[in-house]
Amino acid sequence: MLDDGQYTAALAAGRPQQRDMFTTITTDGVRWPGGHEERVDTVILGTG
Repeated sequence: MLDDGQYTAALAAGRPQQRDMFTTITTDGVRWPGGHEERVDTVILGTG
């Protein structure tokens, strides 16, 4: 992961930006739990 400092600062301040996992992969992107679809080019699953 490349970090320009924003992620590290947010993590240190206890406020990283996060949201629930998407529920569906669509033809053009993903669908979030509230039904909103977002176009994405790539989905990377970090499984540990």
